[in-house]
Amino acid sequence: MKPFHYPENVHTRTQKPLQYNNYKKYKPYLREEFGKACIYCRKPDSLGDLDAFGVDHYRPKKKYPNLETDYSNLFYSCNTCNRRKGEFWPTHTQVSNGQFVPNPCDYVMHQHLRSEPNGTVAAHSPAGTWTIDLLRLNEEERLNFRRAIIAALEHAISLERKLINTLAQIDLKLGSVSAKNRDKLLSMKKEHKNKLEDVRNNLRTLGA
Repeated sequence: MKPFHYPENVHTRTQKPLQYNNYKKYKPYLREEFGKACIYCRKPDSLGDLDAFGVDHYRPKKKYPNLETDYSNLFYSCNTCNRRKGEFWPTHTQVSNGQFVPNPCDYVMHQHLRSEPNGTVAAHSPAGTWTIDLLRLNEEERLNFRRAIIAALEHAISLERKLINTLAQIDLKLGSVSAKNRDKLLSMKKEHKNKLEDVRNNLRTLGA
């Protein structure tokens, strides 16, 4: 289980959208491109309103208007990270000092940022430190949110294992019971299979 995990490889774009004059039309492609999660804080959009996510211009459109609808300059991010990143763009000196925000198509994000088991985002480079500070990735509200999701995932995974074990025990008993008890066990099996499907749906929603 690795919720909020940062990619360990540089991402090669897979989507091939048409050229649009409105950058917002790229959102569905970017959502698929980047795994339905913010590239900066790794929050999955399954946990909230899709309107809380949008198109980020890596190079700000005010400074690079020619890239406003260039797909290679567009990324999927939550509105909070997008807003906090704002119009920032590093100078050559800042880049040399590690004062820049990495993206998954040009950098191995895992070399800069890592999600820890306690919910914090840890910096593993000067750029990681800069990004955490600029986007306030470890502010209390965000930290509490990640911890709640991690706890929910751990509970769901534990419940999934228990249900799988129970279903296995039911299958073992089915081979040596009377017809009356067999019907009862089959009913229990159906009930537990439904519970297992619900748990797995919850895991998918939580981004597992």
